[in-house]
Formats: sequence, structure tokens, C-alpha cells
Amino acid sequence: MIRKPRNVFISLVYLCVCLSASWGTPLKEDYAAYMINFAQGTPTTSGVHDTMDTYTVSGMDCWARLKPMDVGYRRAVSQNFFDVLTAAFPVANGWSYASAINELSDDSLVVRTYDVQGTAARVGAQFHLEYVPHGDDPTTNLHWIQVVTTNHSLRNPPGSGHGTNFNGVDNPFSTGGRSPYYDDGGAATANHFYDFPGRNDTAKSHTWMAELFLVSGPAADAGPGLITFYGGVTWGWENACVPEPATMTLVAAGASALLYKRRKRIV
Repeated sequence: MIRKPRNVFISLVYLCVCLSASWGTPLKEDYAAYMINFAQGTPTTSGVHDTMDTYTVSGMDCWARLKPMDVGYRRAVSQNFFDVLTAAFPVANGWSYASAINELSDDSLVVRTYDVQGTAARVGAQFHLEYVPHGDDPTTNLHWIQVVTTNHSLRNPPGSGHGTNFNGVDNPFSTGGRSPYYDDGGAATANHFYDFPGRNDTAKSHTWMAELFLVSGPAADAGPGLITFYGGVTWGWENACVPEPATMTLVAAGASALLYKRRKRIV
């Protein structure tokens, strides 16, 4: 009598796992180069998924890589995303937030480019996400909201640089910060999101992480209103350099000396 519920539970878990594996997801990878028409210009994307580059600067061997290596799907915003957004655009000022009842259709968020950049001149990543609605997917009043976390701020204060952390809404082109939308002056439309963040101090280590969501809401110049989250992704990059050969030699020598001392004591 006691064993049966356990067997039923295991069977249900197995069934759920099997069903979950057969279900689709709104996120799809289909890499292809695009020339996108934005008000700010017409960038041509690389259309590739390149996860890691190596380079040399100031005699050091360095690397840059995507983080995460593959774009991750998010059904709901993280706590950090929500806290950052509501602090910048508070409910007290007339903003309100909700999650969509229905999830986006399968293959509606298509990754077209996720390409790391690692050179002596610049490190970063190129990213292009296309929204391809199907069926009952939303098609009106659409925007993109992105929250960025990095150890090299370019904004607070402007040009503050390496070692100054930034954890905030990525709306640098929004007039007077009137809206949280990346597409309020940024390289995005209702169906395309494009970003190519990077840093030039390539000998230093960087982390740059983004959480991006497709939303519906009032026009950028219409003032506060209801923002509805439909689904999003996580993407980003990082880089680092190993110490110069001379430094590595000293470290190795020091470690060898310490090991030799310990061995002498044991003997």
C-alpha cells in the first residue's frame, strides 16, 4: 500500500519529463546575416554563432567568449530585472507591470547572430534577435527592454570606465530617459533587436550580461502605462588575459620553492 503512491509519482515524473522534451520553445537558433534598416543606420550582421576568440595584447595571451555560450530563454523576468526596472520606472509614477497569460508560440524568437569579438583593439559581442509572430502572438505596441549588468560602466557617470559596476536599464538613447525601451532611439524595431556592446581596454577583464524581453506598452513618448512581458532571453560575453610569461615564470618558481620547503620539513 505504501509503495504504490511512490511508483505512481515516479511514473508521473517520467511522463512529465517525456512530455516536456517533446514540447517546443519560443526560442530558435537560425543563424543568417541580415542588413537591418533602423533609423540610426543599416548595420549588416555577421549571421554566425562564434563562441570564443583568442588574441594577444601587451605580450599577454587573452580570450573573449560568449556567456552563456548559447542564448538562454526566459519565460519570466528575473528578480534583478524586475527590481532594476521598477526602481527606474516605479509604480508610484504610474507604471504597472504584468506577465502575459499565454506564452509566445514556438520558434517566435529567432537568434540570427550571436558572435563574440576578441581582438587587441576591442572585445565584445554582436547580437541580433528577430521576433517572428505566429497565430495569436502579439503584434501591436511592441518594444524591447534590456537590463545590463557589467563591471565596466559607460554611463554612471558617463565614461566612468573599468571597475565601475553598472546594473541598470539599457535605454541610453531614450530622450531624457522617458521610457525603459531599448528601441526608444536604439537599434531595434518591433521585430528586430540588434546590439554590439564592447570595450577597448582589452588587457583588462570584463563581464557583460544582458536580460532582454519583448514587451508591449505605451508609446515611448506617451508617458507611464502598463507594460506586459511576453518572453525573453539572456546573452552576454566576458574576456580575460593570462599573466605575462615572465610573471608566470615567477609564480611557477615560487610554487616550486614552497613545495620544496614543505618536502624538506616532512623529511
